[in-house]
Amino acid sequence: MEGSGDEFLKYRSPLVSRYASKEMAFNFSDRKKFTIWRTLWIYLAKSEKELGLPITDAQVSEMEAHVEDIDFAMAAEEERKLRHDVMAHVHTFANCCPTAAPIIHLGATSCYDLIMLRDGFDILLPKLARVIDRLANFADKYADLPTLGFTHYQPAQLTTVGKRACLWLQDLLMDIRNLQRAREDLRFRGVKGTTGTQASFLQLFQGDHDKVEQLDKMVTEMAGFKKSYLVTGQTYSRKVDIDSLSVLASLGATVHKICTDIRLLANLKEIEEPFEKEQIGSSAMPYKRNPMRAERCCSLARHLVALVSDPLRLLQCSGWKELLTTVQTEVLSGVQGQSSSSNMGMPSPGLPPHPCEPGSCPGQKQRGLATGAGQGHDGRQRDSDHIGFSSRTQEGEKRGAKLWRISLPESFLTADIILSTLQNITEGLVVYPKVIERHIRHELPFMATENIIMAMVKAGGNRQDCHEKIRVLSQQAAAVVKQEGGDNDLLARVQADPYFTPILNQLDDLLDPKTFIGRAPQQVARFLAEEVKPVLEPYKSKMDVKIELEL
Repeated sequence: MEGSGDEFLKYRSPLVSRYASKEMAFNFSDRKKFTIWRTLWIYLAKSEKELGLPITDAQVSEMEAHVEDIDFAMAAEEERKLRHDVMAHVHTFANCCPTAAPIIHLGATSCYDLIMLRDGFDILLPKLARVIDRLANFADKYADLPTLGFTHYQPAQLTTVGKRACLWLQDLLMDIRNLQRAREDLRFRGVKGTTGTQASFLQLFQGDHDKVEQLDKMVTEMAGFKKSYLVTGQTYSRKVDIDSLSVLASLGATVHKICTDIRLLANLKEIEEPFEKEQIGSSAMPYKRNPMRAERCCSLARHLVALVSDPLRLLQCSGWKELLTTVQTEVLSGVQGQSSSSNMGMPSPGLPPHPCEPGSCPGQKQRGLATGAGQGHDGRQRDSDHIGFSSRTQEGEKRGAKLWRISLPESFLTADIILSTLQNITEGLVVYPKVIERHIRHELPFMATENIIMAMVKAGGNRQDCHEKIRVLSQQAAAVVKQEGGDNDLLARVQADPYFTPILNQLDDLLDPKTFIGRAPQQVARFLAEEVKPVLEPYKSKMDVKIELEL
Protein backbone atom coordinates (compact mmCIF):
# COMPACT_ATOMS: atom_id res chain seq x y z
CA MET A 1 0.00 0.00 0.00
CA GLU A 2 2.39 2.66 -1.21
CA GLY A 3 1.63 6.16 -0.10
CA SER A 4 -0.46 4.99 2.86
CA GLY A 5 0.45 5.98 6.40
CA ASP A 6 0.80 3.42 9.15
CA GLU A 7 -2.52 4.58 10.62
CA PHE A 8 -4.34 3.07 7.64
CA LEU A 9 -2.88 -0.37 8.31
CA LYS A 10 -4.82 -0.95 11.52
CA TYR A 11 -8.29 -0.38 12.85
CA ARG A 12 -9.05 3.19 13.86
CA SER A 13 -12.06 4.14 15.90
CA PRO A 14 -14.30 6.32 13.73
CA LEU A 15 -15.26 8.22 16.86
CA VAL A 16 -11.82 9.85 16.70
CA SER A 17 -10.71 9.42 13.08
CA ARG A 18 -13.96 10.75 11.55
CA TYR A 19 -16.08 12.70 13.96
CA ALA A 20 -14.83 13.82 17.39
CA SER A 21 -13.59 17.34 18.10
CA LYS A 22 -9.88 17.87 18.64
CA GLU A 23 -10.38 19.01 22.22
CA MET A 24 -12.35 15.93 23.26
CA ALA A 25 -10.01 13.57 21.40
CA PHE A 26 -7.09 15.18 23.22
CA ASN A 27 -8.87 14.96 26.57
CA PHE A 28 -8.64 11.16 26.45
CA SER A 29 -5.30 10.95 24.64
CA ASP A 30 -2.23 9.18 25.97
CA ARG A 31 -0.39 12.50 25.92
CA LYS A 32 -2.87 14.10 28.32
CA LYS A 33 -3.26 11.01 30.50
CA PHE A 34 0.43 10.55 31.14
CA THR A 35 0.98 14.29 31.54
CA ILE A 36 -1.72 14.25 34.23
CA TRP A 37 0.10 11.41 35.97
CA ARG A 38 3.31 13.42 36.05
CA THR A 39 1.50 16.57 37.13
CA LEU A 40 -0.13 14.72 40.02
CA TRP A 41 3.26 13.33 41.06
CA ILE A 42 4.56 16.91 41.10
CA TYR A 43 1.60 18.08 43.20
CA LEU A 44 2.26 15.23 45.59
CA ALA A 45 5.98 15.98 45.84
CA LYS A 46 5.40 19.71 46.39
CA SER A 47 2.87 19.05 49.13
CA GLU A 48 5.01 16.41 50.83
CA LYS A 49 7.97 18.80 50.74
CA GLU A 50 5.92 21.64 52.23
CA LEU A 51 4.78 19.35 55.02
CA GLY A 52 8.34 18.44 55.96
CA LEU A 53 9.42 15.39 53.97
CA PRO A 54 13.05 15.49 52.74
CA ILE A 55 12.29 16.52 49.16
CA THR A 56 14.44 19.23 47.59
CA ASP A 57 13.58 22.18 45.33
CA ALA A 58 15.94 20.69 42.76
CA GLN A 59 13.94 17.47 42.64
CA VAL A 60 10.65 19.34 42.15
CA SER A 61 12.17 21.64 39.52
CA GLU A 62 13.58 18.66 37.63
CA MET A 63 10.14 17.03 37.53
CA GLU A 64 8.49 20.26 36.37
CA ALA A 65 11.06 20.70 33.60
CA HIS A 66 10.30 17.26 32.17
CA VAL A 67 6.55 17.03 32.73
CA GLU A 68 5.84 16.89 28.98
CA ASP A 69 9.06 15.14 27.98
CA ILE A 70 7.49 11.69 27.55
CA ASP A 71 9.44 8.90 25.87
CA PHE A 72 6.51 6.78 24.69
CA ALA A 73 8.78 4.14 23.16
CA MET A 74 10.60 3.62 26.44
CA ALA A 75 7.31 3.53 28.35
CA ALA A 76 5.97 0.86 26.00
CA GLU A 77 9.12 -1.24 26.44
CA GLU A 78 8.95 -0.86 30.22
CA GLU A 79 5.32 -1.95 30.25
CA ARG A 80 6.19 -5.02 28.19
CA LYS A 81 8.72 -5.98 30.88
CA LEU A 82 6.77 -4.94 33.97
CA ARG A 83 3.21 -5.64 32.80
CA HIS A 84 2.19 -2.51 34.73
CA ASP A 85 1.44 0.75 32.97
CA VAL A 86 1.83 3.05 35.99
CA MET A 87 5.20 1.65 37.02
CA ALA A 88 6.32 1.74 33.41
CA HIS A 89 5.73 5.49 33.40
CA VAL A 90 7.27 5.93 36.83
CA HIS A 91 10.46 4.37 35.42
CA THR A 92 10.23 6.45 32.23
CA PHE A 93 9.81 9.68 34.19
CA ALA A 94 12.63 8.69 36.53
CA ASN A 95 14.91 8.15 33.55
CA CYS A 96 14.70 11.83 32.61
CA CYS A 97 14.56 12.96 36.26
CA PRO A 98 17.35 10.98 37.93
CA THR A 99 17.58 13.34 40.90
CA ALA A 100 13.85 13.11 41.56
CA ALA A 101 13.62 9.37 40.88
CA PRO A 102 13.54 8.32 44.57
CA ILE A 103 10.45 10.44 45.38
CA ILE A 104 8.28 9.98 42.27
CA HIS A 105 4.88 8.43 43.14
CA LEU A 106 5.93 8.38 46.81
CA GLY A 107 3.28 6.57 48.86
CA ALA A 108 0.67 6.86 46.10
CA THR A 109 -1.52 4.76 43.85
CA SER A 110 -2.91 5.93 40.53
CA CYS A 111 -6.31 7.57 40.02
CA TYR A 112 -6.50 10.21 37.31
CA ASP A 113 -9.90 9.53 35.71
CA LEU A 114 -11.79 12.15 37.69
CA ILE A 115 -9.76 14.93 36.09
CA MET A 116 -10.59 13.67 32.62
CA LEU A 117 -14.28 13.34 33.54
CA ARG A 118 -14.32 16.90 34.87
CA ASP A 119 -12.57 18.27 31.79
CA GLY A 120 -14.87 16.22 29.56
CA PHE A 121 -17.93 17.83 31.14
CA ASP A 122 -16.30 21.24 30.71
CA ILE A 123 -16.03 20.56 26.97
CA LEU A 124 -19.60 19.27 26.64
CA LEU A 125 -21.48 21.91 28.61
CA PRO A 126 -20.77 24.90 26.31
CA LYS A 127 -21.59 22.73 23.30
CA LEU A 128 -24.93 21.76 24.76
CA ALA A 129 -25.58 25.41 25.62
CA ARG A 130 -24.95 26.38 21.99
CA VAL A 131 -27.40 23.74 20.76
CA ILE A 132 -30.00 25.16 23.15
CA ASP A 133 -29.25 28.69 21.96
CA ARG A 134 -29.61 27.79 18.27
CA LEU A 135 -32.81 25.87 18.87
CA ALA A 136 -34.19 28.75 20.98
CA ASN A 137 -33.56 31.14 18.08
CA PHE A 138 -35.38 28.72 15.78
CA ALA A 139 -38.31 28.44 18.20
CA ASP A 140 -38.58 32.22 18.48
CA LYS A 141 -38.52 32.68 14.70
CA TYR A 142 -41.33 30.18 14.11
CA ALA A 143 -43.26 30.71 17.35
CA ASP A 144 -46.53 31.51 15.55
CA LEU A 145 -46.20 29.41 12.36
CA PRO A 146 -49.09 26.89 12.52
CA THR A 147 -48.30 23.27 11.73
CA LEU A 148 -50.02 19.94 12.14
CA GLY A 149 -49.52 18.29 15.48
CA PHE A 150 -49.21 14.53 15.60
CA THR A 151 -50.26 11.93 18.13
CA HIS A 152 -49.32 8.32 17.35
CA TYR A 153 -47.87 9.95 14.19
CA GLN A 154 -51.43 10.65 13.06
CA PRO A 155 -52.60 14.21 12.27
CA ALA A 156 -53.94 15.92 15.38
CA GLN A 157 -54.81 19.46 16.45
CA LEU A 158 -52.53 22.23 15.28
CA THR A 159 -49.50 23.49 17.16
CA THR A 160 -46.71 25.75 15.91
CA VAL A 161 -43.26 24.97 14.58
CA GLY A 162 -41.77 27.01 17.42
CA LYS A 163 -43.83 25.26 20.09
CA ARG A 164 -42.65 21.86 18.84
CA ALA A 165 -39.04 23.10 19.09
CA CYS A 166 -39.74 24.15 22.69
CA LEU A 167 -40.68 20.59 23.53
CA TRP A 168 -37.23 19.57 22.29
CA LEU A 169 -35.68 22.43 24.25
CA GLN A 170 -37.36 21.40 27.48
CA ASP A 171 -35.63 18.02 27.39
CA LEU A 172 -32.29 19.63 26.55
CA LEU A 173 -32.67 21.99 29.52
CA MET A 174 -33.09 18.97 31.78
CA ASP A 175 -29.95 17.50 30.23
CA ILE A 176 -27.81 20.60 30.77
CA ARG A 177 -28.91 20.74 34.41
CA ASN A 178 -28.06 17.04 34.78
CA LEU A 179 -24.61 17.56 33.25
CA GLN A 180 -23.97 20.58 35.47
CA ARG A 181 -24.97 18.60 38.55
CA ALA A 182 -22.81 15.62 37.60
CA ARG A 183 -19.85 17.91 36.99
CA GLU A 184 -20.29 19.82 40.26
CA ASP A 185 -20.76 16.60 42.24
CA LEU A 186 -17.37 15.28 41.14
CA ARG A 187 -14.80 15.13 43.91
CA PHE A 188 -11.15 14.20 43.84
CA ARG A 189 -10.15 10.79 45.17
CA GLY A 190 -7.45 12.56 47.09
CA VAL A 191 -4.34 11.09 48.65
CA LYS A 192 -5.63 7.82 50.05
CA GLY A 193 -3.01 5.17 49.21
CA THR A 194 -3.44 1.69 47.85
CA THR A 195 -6.60 0.59 49.68
CA GLY A 196 -7.90 3.96 50.78
CA THR A 197 -6.61 3.80 54.39
CA GLN A 198 -3.76 6.35 53.91
CA ALA A 199 -1.49 3.91 55.74
CA SER A 200 1.52 4.66 53.54
CA PHE A 201 1.24 8.40 54.15
CA LEU A 202 0.70 7.93 57.87
CA GLN A 203 3.97 6.01 57.89
CA LEU A 204 5.75 8.71 55.87
CA PHE A 205 4.65 11.36 58.36
CA GLN A 206 5.46 9.16 61.36
CA GLY A 207 1.90 8.85 62.62
CA ASP A 208 0.95 12.52 62.22
CA HIS A 209 -2.72 12.34 61.21
CA ASP A 210 -3.04 16.11 60.77
CA LYS A 211 -0.29 16.18 58.16
CA VAL A 212 -1.90 13.32 56.25
CA GLU A 213 -5.17 15.26 56.14
CA GLN A 214 -3.32 18.44 55.11
CA LEU A 215 -1.60 16.51 52.32
CA ASP A 216 -4.95 15.22 51.06
CA LYS A 217 -6.40 18.74 51.07
CA MET A 218 -3.38 20.35 49.38
CA VAL A 219 -3.20 17.87 46.48
CA THR A 220 -6.96 18.02 46.01
CA GLU A 221 -6.89 21.80 45.67
CA MET A 222 -3.86 21.73 43.37
CA ALA A 223 -5.78 19.35 41.10
CA GLY A 224 -8.58 21.91 40.86
CA PHE A 225 -11.19 20.23 43.07
CA LYS A 226 -13.03 21.76 46.01
CA LYS A 227 -13.49 18.48 47.86
CA SER A 228 -12.18 14.94 47.95
CA TYR A 229 -14.05 11.78 48.89
CA LEU A 230 -13.54 11.17 52.60
CA VAL A 231 -13.58 7.41 52.18
CA THR A 232 -12.47 5.35 49.18
CA GLY A 233 -11.20 1.90 48.44
CA GLN A 234 -8.39 1.47 45.99
CA THR A 235 -10.54 3.47 43.58
CA TYR A 236 -13.29 6.01 43.98
CA SER A 237 -16.79 4.51 43.98
CA ARG A 238 -17.99 3.19 40.64
CA LYS A 239 -21.23 5.05 41.38
CA VAL A 240 -19.40 8.15 40.18
CA ASP A 241 -18.95 6.57 36.76
CA ILE A 242 -22.57 5.46 36.75
CA ASP A 243 -23.73 9.01 37.53
CA SER A 244 -21.52 10.47 34.81
CA LEU A 245 -22.51 8.01 32.11
CA SER A 246 -26.17 8.07 33.11
CA VAL A 247 -26.51 11.78 32.38
CA LEU A 248 -24.76 11.28 29.05
CA ALA A 249 -27.08 8.38 28.22
CA SER A 250 -30.05 10.57 29.11
CA LEU A 251 -28.71 13.22 26.74
CA GLY A 252 -28.42 10.53 24.07
CA ALA A 253 -32.09 9.61 24.54
CA THR A 254 -33.08 13.27 24.13
CA VAL A 255 -31.06 13.71 20.96
CA HIS A 256 -32.45 10.48 19.51
CA LYS A 257 -35.99 11.75 20.03
CA ILE A 258 -35.25 15.17 18.50
CA CYS A 259 -33.49 13.76 15.47
CA THR A 260 -36.16 11.12 14.92
CA ASP A 261 -38.72 13.94 14.81
CA ILE A 262 -36.57 15.80 12.28
CA ARG A 263 -36.27 12.68 10.12
CA LEU A 264 -40.04 12.17 10.17
CA LEU A 265 -40.66 15.81 9.29
CA ALA A 266 -38.09 15.57 6.51
CA ASN A 267 -40.08 12.67 5.08
CA LEU A 268 -43.07 15.04 4.97
CA LYS A 269 -40.84 17.70 3.38
CA GLU A 270 -41.83 20.18 6.09
CA ILE A 271 -38.38 20.57 7.65
CA GLU A 272 -34.91 19.57 6.44
CA GLU A 273 -31.46 19.56 7.93
CA PRO A 274 -28.73 21.47 6.06
CA PHE A 275 -27.82 19.97 2.69
CA GLU A 276 -24.51 20.97 1.10
CA LYS A 277 -24.34 22.17 -2.50
CA GLU A 278 -22.35 19.13 -3.66
CA GLN A 279 -23.73 16.65 -1.12
CA ILE A 280 -24.95 13.32 -2.53
CA GLY A 281 -27.98 11.73 -0.92
CA SER A 282 -27.76 8.33 -2.60
CA SER A 283 -25.30 6.63 -4.94
CA ALA A 284 -28.22 5.10 -6.86
CA MET A 285 -30.96 7.73 -6.51
CA PRO A 286 -29.57 11.19 -7.33
CA TYR A 287 -32.76 13.01 -6.29
CA LYS A 288 -32.57 11.88 -2.65
CA ARG A 289 -31.83 14.25 0.24
CA ASN A 290 -31.24 11.86 3.12
CA PRO A 291 -31.16 13.42 6.62
CA MET A 292 -27.73 11.90 7.19
CA ARG A 293 -26.76 14.18 10.09
CA ALA A 294 -29.92 13.32 12.03
CA GLU A 295 -29.37 9.65 11.17
CA ARG A 296 -25.82 9.87 12.52
CA CYS A 297 -27.09 11.43 15.74
CA CYS A 298 -29.64 8.66 16.18
CA SER A 299 -27.17 5.83 15.65
CA LEU A 300 -24.55 7.39 17.93
CA ALA A 301 -27.21 8.14 20.53
CA ARG A 302 -28.11 4.46 20.69
CA HIS A 303 -24.43 3.66 21.23
CA LEU A 304 -24.22 6.28 23.97
CA VAL A 305 -27.27 4.92 25.78
CA ALA A 306 -25.82 1.39 25.68
CA LEU A 307 -22.48 2.38 27.24
CA VAL A 308 -23.98 3.12 30.66
CA SER A 309 -24.44 -0.63 31.18
CA ASP A 310 -20.66 -1.06 31.66
CA PRO A 311 -20.30 0.82 34.99
CA LEU A 312 -23.59 -0.68 36.13
CA ARG A 313 -22.21 -4.20 35.64
CA LEU A 314 -18.88 -3.23 37.16
CA LEU A 315 -20.52 -1.97 40.34
CA GLN A 316 -22.47 -5.21 40.69
CA CYS A 317 -19.25 -7.13 41.34
CA SER A 318 -17.05 -4.39 42.83
CA GLY A 319 -17.80 -5.54 46.37
CA TRP A 320 -15.91 -8.78 45.66
CA LYS A 321 -13.03 -6.74 44.31
CA GLU A 322 -12.87 -4.56 47.42
CA LEU A 323 -13.03 -7.65 49.62
CA LEU A 324 -10.03 -9.07 47.78
CA THR A 325 -8.19 -5.79 48.21
CA THR A 326 -8.90 -5.74 51.95
CA VAL A 327 -7.75 -9.26 52.67
CA GLN A 328 -4.84 -9.41 50.27
CA THR A 329 -2.20 -8.48 52.85
CA GLU A 330 -3.32 -11.26 55.22
CA VAL A 331 -4.21 -14.01 52.78
CA LEU A 332 -2.00 -13.26 49.79
CA SER A 333 1.15 -12.38 51.68
CA GLY A 334 3.41 -14.83 49.89
CA VAL A 335 3.27 -17.34 52.74
CA GLN A 336 -0.34 -18.37 52.42
CA GLY A 337 -0.82 -17.15 48.83
CA GLN A 338 0.38 -18.52 45.54
CA SER A 339 1.38 -16.88 42.28
CA SER A 340 -1.44 -15.75 40.04
CA SER A 341 -0.28 -18.05 37.25
CA SER A 342 -0.38 -21.12 39.46
CA ASN A 343 -3.75 -20.10 40.81
CA MET A 344 -5.42 -19.45 37.45
CA GLY A 345 -9.09 -20.29 37.53
CA MET A 346 -9.10 -21.62 41.11
CA PRO A 347 -10.29 -19.97 44.33
CA SER A 348 -7.32 -18.56 46.25
CA PRO A 349 -6.47 -20.32 49.54
CA GLY A 350 -8.20 -18.69 52.47
CA LEU A 351 -10.51 -16.57 50.34
CA PRO A 352 -14.26 -16.76 50.85
CA PRO A 353 -16.22 -18.24 47.98
CA HIS A 354 -17.42 -15.96 45.21
CA PRO A 355 -20.84 -14.56 46.20
CA CYS A 356 -22.41 -15.82 42.97
CA GLU A 357 -22.89 -19.47 42.14
CA PRO A 358 -20.88 -20.71 39.13
CA GLY A 359 -22.36 -19.26 35.94
CA SER A 360 -24.91 -17.12 37.77
CA CYS A 361 -22.86 -13.95 38.21
CA PRO A 362 -24.65 -11.12 36.36
CA GLY A 363 -21.33 -9.96 35.03
CA GLN A 364 -20.63 -13.40 33.56
CA LYS A 365 -24.02 -13.55 31.89
CA GLN A 366 -23.51 -10.16 30.28
CA ARG A 367 -20.04 -11.01 29.07
CA GLY A 368 -21.19 -14.06 27.20
CA LEU A 369 -19.83 -17.48 26.43
CA ALA A 370 -16.35 -16.46 25.31
CA THR A 371 -15.36 -14.97 28.65
CA GLY A 372 -17.41 -17.24 30.88
CA ALA A 373 -15.92 -20.38 29.33
CA GLY A 374 -12.43 -19.34 30.38
CA GLN A 375 -13.26 -18.53 33.98
CA GLY A 376 -13.02 -20.58 37.09
CA HIS A 377 -15.57 -20.64 39.90
CA ASP A 378 -14.48 -17.28 41.32
CA GLY A 379 -15.12 -15.50 38.01
CA ARG A 380 -12.07 -13.29 38.46
CA GLN A 381 -9.51 -14.45 35.95
CA ARG A 382 -9.05 -13.25 32.36
CA ASP A 383 -11.64 -10.57 32.89
CA SER A 384 -9.88 -7.22 32.99
CA ASP A 385 -11.02 -6.13 29.54
CA HIS A 386 -14.66 -6.99 30.19
CA ILE A 387 -15.84 -6.11 33.65
CA GLY A 388 -12.89 -4.62 35.45
CA PHE A 389 -11.47 -7.45 37.54
CA SER A 390 -7.72 -7.46 37.06
CA SER A 391 -6.20 -10.84 36.27
CA ARG A 392 -3.45 -9.87 38.74
CA THR A 393 -5.68 -10.65 41.71
CA GLN A 394 -2.75 -11.00 44.13
CA GLU A 395 -1.64 -7.43 43.47
CA GLY A 396 -5.08 -6.12 44.43
CA GLU A 397 -7.66 -6.15 41.62
CA LYS A 398 -7.44 -2.60 40.58
CA ARG A 399 -8.36 -1.63 37.10
CA GLY A 400 -11.74 -1.60 35.37
CA ALA A 401 -9.89 -1.67 32.08
CA LYS A 402 -12.85 -1.76 29.74
CA LEU A 403 -14.56 1.03 31.64
CA TRP A 404 -11.57 3.34 31.93
CA ARG A 405 -9.98 2.68 28.56
CA ILE A 406 -13.08 2.22 26.42
CA SER A 407 -16.47 3.00 27.94
CA LEU A 408 -15.73 6.31 29.67
CA PRO A 409 -13.78 7.82 26.75
CA GLU A 410 -16.29 6.53 24.20
CA SER A 411 -19.20 8.01 26.14
CA PHE A 412 -17.68 11.47 26.17
CA LEU A 413 -16.45 11.21 22.58
CA THR A 414 -19.88 10.09 21.43
CA ALA A 415 -21.67 12.86 23.33
CA ASP A 416 -19.21 15.36 21.86
CA ILE A 417 -19.93 14.19 18.30
CA ILE A 418 -23.69 14.21 18.85
CA LEU A 419 -23.67 17.78 20.17
CA SER A 420 -21.42 19.07 17.38
CA THR A 421 -23.65 17.45 14.79
CA LEU A 422 -26.86 18.67 16.41
CA GLN A 423 -25.49 22.21 16.57
CA ASN A 424 -24.77 22.03 12.85
CA ILE A 425 -28.32 20.80 12.24
CA THR A 426 -29.98 23.48 14.36
CA GLU A 427 -27.91 26.24 12.79
CA GLY A 428 -29.19 25.31 9.34
CA LEU A 429 -32.68 23.86 9.76
CA VAL A 430 -34.81 24.68 6.71
CA VAL A 431 -38.58 25.12 7.07
CA TYR A 432 -40.97 24.90 4.12
CA PRO A 433 -44.08 26.93 5.11
CA LYS A 434 -45.93 26.22 1.84
CA VAL A 435 -45.66 22.47 2.35
CA ILE A 436 -46.81 22.86 5.96
CA GLU A 437 -49.73 25.00 4.76
CA ARG A 438 -50.74 22.38 2.19
CA HIS A 439 -50.75 19.66 4.85
CA ILE A 440 -52.89 21.87 7.09
CA ARG A 441 -55.36 22.51 4.28
CA HIS A 442 -55.60 18.79 3.73
CA GLU A 443 -56.58 18.07 7.35
CA LEU A 444 -58.06 21.31 8.67
CA PRO A 445 -61.61 20.92 7.27
CA PHE A 446 -62.05 17.83 9.45
CA MET A 447 -60.62 19.64 12.49
CA ALA A 448 -62.88 22.67 11.88
CA THR A 449 -66.14 20.71 12.01
CA GLU A 450 -66.73 21.55 15.69
CA ASN A 451 -66.24 25.25 14.92
CA ILE A 452 -68.72 24.99 12.02
CA ILE A 453 -71.30 23.30 14.26
CA MET A 454 -70.93 26.02 16.92
CA ALA A 455 -71.32 28.76 14.30
CA MET A 456 -74.49 27.14 12.93
CA VAL A 457 -75.99 26.87 16.40
CA LYS A 458 -75.27 30.57 16.99
CA ALA A 459 -77.04 31.28 13.66
CA GLY A 460 -80.17 29.48 14.89
CA GLY A 461 -79.50 25.92 13.74
CA ASN A 462 -80.10 22.67 15.64
CA ARG A 463 -76.92 21.10 16.97
CA GLN A 464 -78.00 17.50 16.24
CA ASP A 465 -79.17 18.29 12.70
CA CYS A 466 -75.91 20.11 11.95
CA HIS A 467 -73.84 17.27 13.44
CA GLU A 468 -75.57 14.74 11.13
CA LYS A 469 -75.01 16.94 8.09
CA ILE A 470 -71.30 17.30 8.92
CA ARG A 471 -70.97 13.57 9.62
CA VAL A 472 -72.36 12.60 6.20
CA LEU A 473 -70.31 15.19 4.31
CA SER A 474 -67.14 14.26 6.22
CA GLN A 475 -67.48 10.59 5.34
CA GLN A 476 -68.04 11.46 1.70
CA ALA A 477 -64.92 13.65 1.71
CA ALA A 478 -62.93 10.94 3.48
CA ALA A 479 -63.92 8.44 0.80
CA VAL A 480 -62.57 10.78 -1.87
CA VAL A 481 -59.25 11.06 -0.01
CA LYS A 482 -58.82 7.39 0.87
CA GLN A 483 -60.47 5.53 -1.99
CA GLU A 484 -59.92 7.89 -4.94
CA GLY A 485 -56.66 9.53 -3.83
CA GLY A 486 -58.22 12.97 -4.21
CA ASP A 487 -57.96 16.11 -2.09
CA ASN A 488 -60.09 16.79 0.95
CA ASP A 489 -63.19 18.47 -0.52
CA LEU A 490 -65.23 18.78 2.69
CA LEU A 491 -65.13 22.56 2.54
CA ALA A 492 -66.49 22.56 -1.01
CA ARG A 493 -69.30 20.21 0.06
CA VAL A 494 -70.21 22.49 2.97
CA GLN A 495 -70.25 25.51 0.66
CA ALA A 496 -72.49 23.64 -1.83
CA ASP A 497 -75.05 22.56 0.78
CA PRO A 498 -77.85 25.16 1.24
CA TYR A 499 -78.16 24.16 4.90
CA PHE A 500 -74.92 26.06 5.66
CA THR A 501 -75.89 29.28 3.83
CA PRO A 502 -76.20 31.28 7.12
CA ILE A 503 -72.47 30.90 7.88
CA LEU A 504 -70.84 30.86 4.44
CA ASN A 505 -69.41 34.35 4.97
CA GLN A 506 -67.74 33.08 8.18
CA LEU A 507 -65.94 30.06 6.71
CA ASP A 508 -62.63 31.83 6.02
CA ASP A 509 -62.41 32.96 9.64
CA LEU A 510 -63.55 29.57 10.93
CA LEU A 511 -60.80 27.89 8.91
CA ASP A 512 -57.96 30.32 9.77
CA PRO A 513 -55.15 28.05 11.10
CA LYS A 514 -54.13 30.67 13.65
CA THR A 515 -57.42 30.17 15.47
CA PHE A 516 -56.45 26.53 16.12
CA ILE A 517 -53.04 27.05 17.80
CA GLY A 518 -54.32 28.21 21.16
CA ARG A 519 -51.67 29.94 23.29
CA ALA A 520 -48.69 28.28 21.58
CA PRO A 521 -47.01 31.61 20.61
CA GLN A 522 -47.44 33.00 24.12
CA GLN A 523 -46.15 29.77 25.65
CA VAL A 524 -43.05 29.94 23.44
CA ALA A 525 -42.30 33.55 24.43
CA ARG A 526 -42.65 32.88 28.14
CA PHE A 527 -40.70 29.61 28.02
CA LEU A 528 -37.76 31.21 26.20
CA ALA A 529 -37.69 34.17 28.57
CA GLU A 530 -38.15 32.37 31.87
CA GLU A 531 -36.60 28.95 31.29
CA VAL A 532 -34.07 29.14 28.47
CA LYS A 533 -32.45 32.54 28.84
CA PRO A 534 -31.30 32.11 32.48
CA VAL A 535 -29.73 28.74 31.71
CA LEU A 536 -27.69 30.21 28.83
CA GLU A 537 -26.43 33.22 30.80
CA PRO A 538 -23.27 31.52 32.21
CA TYR A 539 -22.26 30.48 28.67
CA LYS A 540 -22.86 33.75 26.81
CA SER A 541 -19.15 34.29 26.17
CA LYS A 542 -18.96 30.90 24.39
CA MET A 543 -21.92 31.28 22.03
CA ASP A 544 -20.07 32.59 18.97
CA VAL A 545 -18.74 29.24 17.77
CA LYS A 546 -20.16 27.88 14.54
CA ILE A 547 -19.82 24.20 13.66
CA GLU A 548 -18.64 23.16 10.21
CA LEU A 549 -18.71 19.39 9.92
CA GLU A 550 -15.97 17.79 7.87
CA LEU A 551 -18.09 14.69 7.22
